[in-house]
Amino acid sequence: MYRATLLLMLATTFSFGRDHQSMDHQSMGQQNTDHQAALNQHGDPNAVIVCAAGDSNWAMAGGNVCAYAQQRGIAGFVVDGLIRDLAETRERRFRVFARGVIPIPGVRKTAGLIDVPVVCGGVTVAPGDVVVADEEGIVVLPKGQAEAILAQAASRADKDAKTTLADWVKAHKARIDELTRSLGI
Repeated sequence: MYRATLLLMLATTFSFGRDHQSMDHQSMGQQNTDHQAALNQHGDPNAVIVCAAGDSNWAMAGGNVCAYAQQRGIAGFVVDGLIRDLAETRERRFRVFARGVIPIPGVRKTAGLIDVPVVCGGVTVAPGDVVVADEEGIVVLPKGQAEAILAQAASRADKDAKTTLADWVKAHKARIDELTRSLGI
């Protein structure tokens, strides 16, 4: 939730270990297990921790967890849920992408699963996948395809950077004119 930053890192995944779809809200809060175990295992500055199984009733991470992750060298979090202590996290310039903010902490009572495929925001993320995130969205690239996809994206970005606004408007107008003609509008 820190703005204007790009995150391009390898995924380390964390899941809460049970089928969160069948849990009631109190059980979900109890499932906010010590994801610090994932932090303790990983201190790779090329990694982002992707947490799945979020809930809208409690925070999956707060200022201290984010500060500790940053201290361990973790590049950021992608959280399919909520966080807390946003001002503190922004002040530290730690990159967090979450659904929102809530002041209620979770309770750590049950072990989660580390480095297993997870579903985050409806997308399957496997350990080692490449996560690209900024304030406009998050994309997950399967590790076996990431290099080719990133090369295509760089080529497109280079082409876009060389296109003037006048050239873009001219091409866009031509596409719209053709589309309206073909639709009989």
